[in-house]
Amino acid sequence: MAKETMEVLDLTGLGIIQGLLKSMYIRQYVITTATDWNTLTNTGIYHIKTTACTNCPTTNWGTLYVSGEGTVFQIWIPDVSLDSVYKRYKSGGWSAWTNLAGTDTGWQNITNFGSNIACASNYRCRYRRVGKVVDLRGVITASAAIDTTASSTFYKIFTLPSGYRPADPLYRICGDTGVGKYWLMIINPSGNVVIAKYNGSSTVPINTSLSFAVSFLVS
Repeated sequence: MAKETMEVLDLTGLGIIQGLLKSMYIRQYVITTATDWNTLTNTGIYHIKTTACTNCPTTNWGTLYVSGEGTVFQIWIPDVSLDSVYKRYKSGGWSAWTNLAGTDTGWQNITNFGSNIACASNYRCRYRRVGKVVDLRGVITASAAIDTTASSTFYKIFTLPSGYRPADPLYRICGDTGVGKYWLMIINPSGNVVIAKYNGSSTVPINTSLSFAVSFLVS
């Protein structure tokens, strides 16, 4: 009668088996020459080591994941971007690439300031939208004292364009760049951004520099 035995694999043996499984089920490719990504339809991991490509969302080195039966999916992660992941699929023809992190508008300069309001010297006043997140950054100054007692409207400092406005009023505490006082910013659904309070006072002194660094979600 045959004697049943059991052998235990060492770490080297386990590593060999793991490598074989990877090669069997997840094929890996290295792309170093110009390639049309429409032709990369075999399931696997493609290590892109060239900037020459067609039908690709960006021209960077990175990793392309391809998977699917019937409908083929491609997911692209460029090496140089920490906040961008692109996806598309093929069902008949290829769809457009979609940035799963959301569209990035890039920084836009604020230009439509309220009366007597301007961006402070040596600063940039900007807004940006990435996906559903809007960022506001800058330092403003006033060429005249600001009266914040008109509680129905307060004092408009600038207006955000459509697509960058919250669904409901947002209240954010900001600071100045000089004596360490605080002010209340209100971002309205109309796009009007106003100053409502300044360190408990009803008036913001002339030439006061008011800084803001605000992020919020939009629908």
